[in-house]
Amino acid sequence: MSCRGVFRYGDQVCEVGPGDCLCCPAGTGVAHQLANPFDEDLVYLGAGANHPHEVCLHPDSGKTLVRSLHRVGYLHEAPHMDGEPERPKIFELLK
Repeated sequence: MSCRGVFRYGDQVCEVGPGDCLCCPAGTGVAHQLANPFDEDLVYLGAGANHPHEVCLHPDSGKTLVRSLHRVGYLHEAPHMDGEPERPKIFELLK
């Protein structure tokens, strides 16, 4: 890492710089963010699994990433059968 940056892990925020190593374990439910509020370019090496079925919540905006669907957006709760036809369409396939 060169230059300085600001690292957020959950509710904790700290300044980071050369020699620092950051670790954000998957599956903890804790969000992380790395940002550069300074004038110099922040250069760092990042590595991760990049799992194709990852689901990630962006806590500041409430958006959700569903990697396998290639979508980022807002989810809302709905009853399981909400919007489904009263007579399932599969019945029309029976002859």
